[in-house]
Amino acid sequence: MEHFGHQVCVSGQTTKKLLESGIEKTVGEACLPVKIFFGHALALKDSVDAVFLPRLVSLEQKTYICPKFMGLPSMIRASLPELPPLIEVEVDARKDGLRGSNGLWRAACDAAVQLGDGSARQTKAAFHAGQSMQKEYEQMLLAGLDPNQAIASLDCRDSWDNRERDRQRSSGRRNGGKAEGRGTGESGLSNNMPKPNILLLGHPYNVHDGGFNLGLKTRLSGMHFRVTTMESVPARNALYEADKLSKAIFWSLGRRMVGTAMHLFAAEQVAGVMHLAAFGCGPDSMIGEVVEREARRLSIPFISLVLDEHTGEAGFLTRVEAFGEMLTRRGRL
Repeated sequence: MEHFGHQVCVSGQTTKKLLESGIEKTVGEACLPVKIFFGHALALKDSVDAVFLPRLVSLEQKTYICPKFMGLPSMIRASLPELPPLIEVEVDARKDGLRGSNGLWRAACDAAVQLGDGSARQTKAAFHAGQSMQKEYEQMLLAGLDPNQAIASLDCRDSWDNRERDRQRSSGRRNGGKAEGRGTGESGLSNNMPKPNILLLGHPYNVHDGGFNLGLKTRLSGMHFRVTTMESVPARNALYEADKLSKAIFWSLGRRMVGTAMHLFAAEQVAGVMHLAAFGCGPDSMIGEVVEREARRLSIPFISLVLDEHTGEAGFLTRVEAFGEMLTRRGRL
């Protein structure tokens, strides 16, 4: 959207107040991530002219996204009439208009039409620029950066690029410089990171949202554990392992999670597994069971951490610390 000259605003960090505002607007049966999503949508209400809300159906051929996430645009439209107009596009790999784009190209074209901006050539240029940045972002994750670090790094790089472009344009000289604004956050895969290694498994919006998981990643690092997440393993490696199962998993993220665990188990790269799940999430419960069975077969410690809006911090941290202490003692034997 910035490629077309629009300013993009994002909601802030997940807070207790934001969660409470989302809970007020959702039904009790909704999972915690959906309630948090409602809170973030409400946080944008008075600061934007429109809300971009894609309908995610399928990100890969023969796979699907959680049904609740498929219905988010309809749920938001029905429950939050006070929001500005929605820019709704459908991302469905089954209707892929450009081979290999997994439905993103069709969604990009729909978004450009709704924005009322850009020729077909400009839309294609913006799409390829977005794909290039996404690839760079994924490479940063594989190098061990946390998603928040990677996003900040890309923002810093873009800010530097824009300033340098303006400077060169004003001086009439050709820009020959390279972007140097990349962040220097520590790599989660560095040999200098503490041991043992814990696989923190779960949907990315659960694992990387400290407001959802009570700052779990930060707490584990403070306990001197190395934390590995799904993003640390190349997708092709994870999907290769997932395809060895007797029955295919048709949830995109669930398939990736199981494959990640299987890959790390085979490589003997984890001392234990923490499965972070949202209460009431059907896919989470099944994925956790599949990974737990394999972990127990290999004698790898496994713990399931299920959260909802009523989860108490003290009890949650007691379980985390007990599991960590068990891994530490086990590693010394």
